[in-house]
Amino acid sequence: MKSFFTSLGTGIAFLLLFVAGAFFNEFITAQKVFDQNNEMTFSRQFDASSKMMPNLFVAEPKFSAKEALSTQINLDTKTKQEIANSFATITQKAQNSGICTGGSYSIEPNYSYENGKQSLSGQRLDAKLICSFKNDELKIYDELIKEIENIAANSEFIAVSTAVIRPSFAPESLQSSKENLYDEIIKNAIKYEKHYSEVSQKICKIKDINFFAPSISNLLKHNFAYSSDSVANIALSVAPALKEEDIQLNANVIYSCR
Repeated sequence: MKSFFTSLGTGIAFLLLFVAGAFFNEFITAQKVFDQNNEMTFSRQFDASSKMMPNLFVAEPKFSAKEALSTQINLDTKTKQEIANSFATITQKAQNSGICTGGSYSIEPNYSYENGKQSLSGQRLDAKLICSFKNDELKIYDELIKEIENIAANSEFIAVSTAVIRPSFAPESLQSSKENLYDEIIKNAIKYEKHYSEVSQKICKIKDINFFAPSISNLLKHNFAYSSDSVANIALSVAPALKEEDIQLNANVIYSCR
């Protein structure tokens, strides 16, 4: 009998140990799941900026119809041919300059309205060149504009309005500056992983980075806008004054801490 109770006690003891072990295992598993689900996420904004001197100039000479064309009701073949010849010369000179593109043009009917009635009043001409050049190419631009103005002066139908020169950036140098700003923000974001891990007593990692479009402050606020009626037929013989511009980049970084 004594042996029976001893064996029974031993069995109960083993059973209790098994139940306790199973409970402990479930507790540990539940704690792991809780820790995994106890994720803390937050976001903060990072900014980076750098200064850059404009190294390119941009201008868009525009063409319009002179009175002989703007009041011509029936567009005859001779007029069309003369305009085509003029623009062929202009386009060729622009191409030879190496700093301008464009030169295609359109001629469309222009209508007037009186007492609710539409009537053809003449023709409308639209065309432009897109020119980009460095400071040491300004003379090439000026010479091209003079040649184009001579063509327009000798044409009965074409007028040219010379665009004011405005500062800009060469695409490759602007892209290089932007890439440096991207790198700076990513490095700062990674550096703050350690900082937030210490603050939260968790392991913090970058979950996502959302960059906003880079911006260039004040560049388009200069008084070097495209030509308008008030500045038509004014050609600048010197480049506009330049100053360093701020290139700014912002990003929203999301962190995950466990």
